[in-house]
Amino acid sequence: MATAAEEVEAHLARGKEAYLRQDWMAALACDEQALALASAVEDLRTQSRCHRFVGLSLYRAGGAAALARSEDHFRRAHDLAQRADDTELWLAVSNHLGATLRDLGRHDEAYDLFREALRVAVGPALIGVRARLLGNLGALFDELDQRASADDCYARYEELLENLGDPRRLANARALAGRAALLRGDLDGAAWRFDEEMRAGELLGDRRRRCSAQKHRAELAIARLARVVGGDPRDSERLSKEAEEALAAAWAASDPNDDRKVRLRIALKRAEFLRGRGRIADAHAALGEVGPMAEALDHPVVTPKLDQLRARVCADAGLHGEALWYLERATRRRVEVIAGLRNDRVRAMTGAWVEELRAMANELRAEAFLLPRGAAEREAFDALFARITGVLGPDVTPAAPVAVNPWEWHDRLRKQSQLRWEQILGDGFGRLNSDSRDDLVRADVTYHGAVDDLGRSAHLLAIALERELRERVLAPLRAVARDNAGSFLPKAEFKMFLEQEKTPSLGTMVTMLEQTHDPRVRASFEAAIDRSALDGLASIAGVGRQVISVAGAPVHLVDIRNAVADGRSTGLSLDRVSVDALKRALTLDAPVALKSLLEWRVSG
Repeated sequence: MATAAEEVEAHLARGKEAYLRQDWMAALACDEQALALASAVEDLRTQSRCHRFVGLSLYRAGGAAALARSEDHFRRAHDLAQRADDTELWLAVSNHLGATLRDLGRHDEAYDLFREALRVAVGPALIGVRARLLGNLGALFDELDQRASADDCYARYEELLENLGDPRRLANARALAGRAALLRGDLDGAAWRFDEEMRAGELLGDRRRRCSAQKHRAELAIARLARVVGGDPRDSERLSKEAEEALAAAWAASDPNDDRKVRLRIALKRAEFLRGRGRIADAHAALGEVGPMAEALDHPVVTPKLDQLRARVCADAGLHGEALWYLERATRRRVEVIAGLRNDRVRAMTGAWVEELRAMANELRAEAFLLPRGAAEREAFDALFARITGVLGPDVTPAAPVAVNPWEWHDRLRKQSQLRWEQILGDGFGRLNSDSRDDLVRADVTYHGAVDDLGRSAHLLAIALERELRERVLAPLRAVARDNAGSFLPKAEFKMFLEQEKTPSLGTMVTMLEQTHDPRVRASFEAAIDRSALDGLASIAGVGRQVISVAGAPVHLVDIRNAVADGRSTGLSLDRVSVDALKRALTLDAPVALKSLLEWRVSG
């Protein structure tokens, strides 16, 4: 019969096997079984190891709750290793605990712990753990945008591991040193290291390492692409395709169940790439796909970075209300992290974070206050700058608005608006009715160039949708209804499909589209219209009926359209976030309503 110590080791061995195949939950189950038995083993080192491995599995599982539990187990392991007088184990646990504290946004505690451990980790016997500490300290500097310090740590990490014969950790060192080389412009050095990383991932059968290497190859292609701007277009096209394929491969290689932080970083890089190529709608879609995951993970560095990029993409799309909303959320999260830092040196390192926030806040403020704005917008910007100033210090003030010639500005707005619509809708913008194109541009100009006239901007969006619905959907539906009149059940709601009113309102047409989902009406239409075409009407009807703003408020396009048409716009309670929700639903959120209209066909 096995002793308690032997059973503990057996469970830990099975946990290690599961960990190496990246099955974190199976590893956690084995490690927790070992920990449950460890109390019977009166050995501090064994108990420390059990807590260490439970903490590691929880760390890999990800999420705020798992990280908090991970910290607790690492602290127990840390204390037990110290009591056992096991320096190497204490250093190994210090490394894990520091990484966990960093991921919890407590960079000052992580920094102090890494520095203390590095003072202890001297001598040939401790080279391995010293290397790992340097790698994690470098990652901390990296998150704080301290490039020189990160590069130094990564270089020493790689150098120490080259002679230790540990291919997994050497592959990680190659990746980090390659990233450092890439950021300082040494593309050849980066390429060699990323190839080594991929080779190791393939030899070891390490999915996560292959995923990382694909992401790094994409970053290399993007860096090379930046160098050929203005050169041979074939080189640009080749590198763009190479970057997109590598990002797609990295995304496919990541596991949505246990690689959430990795997937967020891939999504960020993909969205940055797409935005740089002028593909606003694709960048918006890439960020939207991981939005719920980012909020669930709530990573103190990656999540606000995602919000900052969403703010930039929204600003590119002309959604300045949503841009401000996302920037405010990113600022709150950043300020929470910075306010909790007690080490002045580490706190000073966050200056790059705050400067990014300040610069973008100034960009949004400059757009908003070229005209006098209402009290709500002024208060929102005042509050935002107060938070940023509170972190940076009293010398930081918002940049003053630039005076412009109103006539030149109005003309520039129209040109910018048309270019923006062409970017968002692609060739679809040119396929819209010319009056609809003009309405979309005027909606944009009114949004940016008028004060307290958001109702008109929303009304113009509604009119454009109304016109396109009437021409592209209503006429074909009525033709089908007339041709199949004998098969329709004699119910009053069907009459709307046969009535001869030439210009029904948006509300009437939305009701008609909703009726196509009544099983009896649908059965009549399915004889002449493909199911996919009928299904496409659901999203269009939904946009007309109700959309939800990023702030969680319902916005009703039909009601706004009718209120403005009836001269009741003064009773509307609209802000930029509400109008942005309508514009986003029409032009960006999948399935894109205006693009769906352009692609909608009656067939069969």
